Amino acid sequence: MILILPSKPLLVCANIGRKWAGSGTTTPRVTNSINRCPQDTTTLSSVLKYYTSTTEFNCGIDLHARQMYVCVMDRQGKKLVHTNVKDNDFQYFLKLIEPYKHSLTVCCECMFGWYWLADACQAAGLSFVLAHALYVRAIHGGKNKNDRVDSEKLAHLLRSNLIPPAYVYPTQQRPLRALLRQRIFYVWRRAQLLARIHCHQLAHNGQAEPLDPRPLGRTAPQSRNPSPAPTGVEE
Repeated sequence: MILILPSKPLLVCANIGRKWAGSGTTTPRVTNSINRCPQDTTTLSSVLKYYTSTTEFNCGIDLHARQMYVCVMDRQGKKLVHTNVKDNDFQYFLKLIEPYKHSLTVCCECMFGWYWLADACQAAGLSFVLAHALYVRAIHGGKNKNDRVDSEKLAHLLRSNLIPPAYVYPTQQRPLRALLRQRIFYVWRRAQLLARIHCHQLAHNGQAEPLDPRPLGRTAPQSRNPSPAPTGVEE
């Protein structure tokens, strides 16, 4: 059995027996073999970058839509604050961390509701780190998952410099990104509905007419040079 530590994950490979024409070397492929080839493949630790915390205290937050579980630790791993904050009351959160806010880093996983927390921490002068949810799960990956455990895991990873950071999108550019994402969603849904209607038409012996791709309510463009009225017709 091979124990793979999260701080130094390994990729392994095996040699495929097929040789290229005119070459005496084999082609390495990444697989689940036990043979290592660190010179031929790039390890995950060299690709994945971790956040380095420089503060004395570290705070992990398991954020939800209407509550957040807070865990504050020092460098030795001692839990100083470990409680639930209902209704995402940020003022109450500031009271909890008041003795430690002079040297504190706040971290939460990337989820749909992290915008307000990042902006509030920036306004309060706190260092904020957004953790990549998929990579964090790949690092600790515990079976026991609840709000209390998740906040403690985030604080442990943050003080151990094992948080894979995600990009905190600038506040001024978020509305434009949200608009583009929403438009892409509507375009995909429109194409899906048109294809479904077309499939229903094709079910009747393939006598379906091609669908008009123009949006509903938009008429065909009129010609700039309309044909002249026929001569000899009295108005």
